[in-house]
Amino acid sequence: MRWFALLLILVLGACSNDSHKETDKHWSYEGDTGPDHWAELDPAWEIAAKGHSQSPIDLGEATQGDAGNLEFHYLESAIRVTNTGHSVQMTVEPGSWVEIDGKRFHLKQFHLHSPSEHAVNGEYSDIEVHLVHESDDRKLAVVGFLTDAGPSSANFEIFLNNIPAVGETSVIPDFRINIGNILPDDLGHKYHYQGSLTTPPCTENVEWIVLKTHKTISAEQIATFRKYYQGNNRPLQPLHDREVVVD
Repeated sequence: MRWFALLLILVLGACSNDSHKETDKHWSYEGDTGPDHWAELDPAWEIAAKGHSQSPIDLGEATQGDAGNLEFHYLESAIRVTNTGHSVQMTVEPGSWVEIDGKRFHLKQFHLHSPSEHAVNGEYSDIEVHLVHESDDRKLAVVGFLTDAGPSSANFEIFLNNIPAVGETSVIPDFRINIGNILPDDLGHKYHYQGSLTTPPCTENVEWIVLKTHKTISAEQIATFRKYYQGNNRPLQPLHDREVVVD
């Protein structure tokens, strides 16, 4: 009887694990699992279709004003590079943070989209970088910036040369960087609005800061990234009654 009970527990456990795997939802940027269908893939993602504060948006609808206070407090860090299957993600060590209107958000990771997710008056950039932050009370803030073809970036070259296979993570050997060094030179002008994550589950109430000044990387560097990912950008979302401010 004891062996039967143990066998029953193992079978039920296996069934539970299989059931969990069956609920894992695959999403993509095209076809039946693309952005038009994200809300249908999981009930927890329905805000992707029903929400009124979704991202990305066209920043050309911004009004001139006070876009709030933004302060960077980034430290030197080693970088772990993950090929997620949706983008290339660089994870940083703890200790770097930004302050947005007096609230601290800790830098977790940054990743790339090509072409850009945000547009300005209908114009897209070659690549958009998203730096994802989280506060102590689990609120999210994303600082983004747009890149265009121009002079190359030595730091981006290092990131691109260390992209692992899909689903794998690697640490860039003998390399540490203050992430502030990848930002555009001018940090004084920005767009600010309330939005969402641009990938499932498309959670809302995300603080969005998009730096107005663009960064340049070379056409060759853009082409290298697009060998891995091109078209990993969510379509523009309606603004609804939100205010976008630019300073």
